[in-house]
Amino acid sequence: MGKNRIFVSTELGEFFRSARKERGLSQLELSAEIGVHQGIISNIERGAYQQNQVG
Repeated sequence: MGKNRIFVSTELGEFFRSARKERGLSQLELSAEIGVHQGIISNIERGAYQQNQVG
């Protein structure tokens, strides 16, 4: 079992946040729309996202 980590730059996180806000969505609304936990969106926007994958 291995873990892959994906680190998001703060610039990309800021772009992601800006695009979300332009659409008038909260993190919670976006998470429901795309099927991802709100905490993941928060982490991406802060540039702190990491995903663990098994296999």
